Amino acid sequence: MKFFKFRLPKKKSKVSNLLFRNYILSYLLTTFILTITLIVLVIFGASMYLDDYYIIDNYLSENIPAFLKNDYSNLHTIPIEEAGGYVEIVNNSGDVVYSKGKTPNNRTSYSLVDFNDVLSGNYYDDPNSQFSYKTFYNETDNLLLVIAIPKSHYTGLMNSYKLKPSYFIILSTILSFFIFLISFIIYSKSSSKAFIKPLRALMEGVKKISAGDYSTRIYLKSNNEFGQLSDSFNNMAKKIQEEQKLKENSENIRKKLILDISHDLKNPLANILGYSDYILNNPNISQEEKDKYLVIINNNTVRANSLIQDLFNFSKLQSEGFKLNFKETDICEFLREVIASYVSEIEEKNFNYIFDIPDDPFYVNIDENHLMRAIGNLISNCLRYNHEGTVLIIKGFSLDKKFIIKIQDNGIGIPKELKENIFNPFVKVDVSRNSKNSGSGIGLSITKDIIEKHNGSVSLECELNEGTEFSIFLPLI
Repeated sequence: MKFFKFRLPKKKSKVSNLLFRNYILSYLLTTFILTITLIVLVIFGASMYLDDYYIIDNYLSENIPAFLKNDYSNLHTIPIEEAGGYVEIVNNSGDVVYSKGKTPNNRTSYSLVDFNDVLSGNYYDDPNSQFSYKTFYNETDNLLLVIAIPKSHYTGLMNSYKLKPSYFIILSTILSFFIFLISFIIYSKSSSKAFIKPLRALMEGVKKISAGDYSTRIYLKSNNEFGQLSDSFNNMAKKIQEEQKLKENSENIRKKLILDISHDLKNPLANILGYSDYILNNPNISQEEKDKYLVIINNNTVRANSLIQDLFNFSKLQSEGFKLNFKETDICEFLREVIASYVSEIEEKNFNYIFDIPDDPFYVNIDENHLMRAIGNLISNCLRYNHEGTVLIIKGFSLDKKFIIKIQDNGIGIPKELKENIFNPFVKVDVSRNSKNSGSGIGLSITKDIIEKHNGSVSLECELNEGTEFSIFLPLI
């Protein structure tokens, strides 16, 4: 059983979703800060309005240790006395055994009414009472510690702690404003980061492209519209870079075209001009000599015409509006006709040959004139550059819905280092341009263009001094 791995396409998020997410985060953060602030304000407000029990409790807790030890000299009575209060210790008989501070009526014992006032002070404040009380009972010694503070002093003390309502409102307003400001800044920063950073990157990329740096690419880790814009920008930059390279290559080809054609035409035109001038300026030369020079002029004219014709065909194939005239054709019969047109030249060159063409018909859509030119270039190159006795083999067969034509020889071959570039324009095997067999250098390029326009392909296998093998692949109908 086979298992296939596949990836689901990554879901694209929108900028609006990003803004909404930032808004939610900002809202949650604002709510959190506001909650914390409200808690602080409540605690702060509560601390401003503590009841008297908390204050008296502090005084009581400070004196319990000394009271339990019966060490009355270490009782902390000074702050209580300064507040106008007093400290008393009462036994189980109601007698005051210790007193410090201003006690009411300088009493020395407690009546039931006095006990009632003191004990009531443990739970609530009687509006008619002058003091607030706190007590602690020592069960071991049957003694009661009584601490009393005047309500008038307590009220003044609390008023000093309290905030006026107007101040409290102003403070709350200021805090709320700062909370809103902080939330706004956080939201602005998070949102601007999502916008400003990609926009800056895109602007930098546009500036570099405008300056001619077509290798510029923008990489944004984003799945929203900015990420899509970044991908589109990179695709645009890549296409511009490719177009620029094609333009540069075309310009280089154009310059090389002019240079090579000028050089290749120079020799035959110079020969034509030289020999024709010689004939014109020497009317007394013999007819035999004149015929010799006319043959040279004719050969150079044919050579110049061939170069010009190659250039014309190459330019025509490169034009955008060029189209082939396809016709359903028996490729075997067509191949036999092409070979027949070269048989006399093959025999004249004293080549040995082997032709192996199927008898059965195989049909291919071809432009007969142009395909004949493409195959003819390969045969002509074999005849032009190889020596007598070379074996030329041409065969055809079908394989995998394609018809394959092989043109091979055991001649001088082609260096392997030229194999990859041999189909490029103006690539020549023979280094010497003055060789009488030198071609235009665009014949194989023309062959490749024609075959590719037939939706086919051409390849080369070669070895120097061991021959060449060209293979043409054409789709069968």
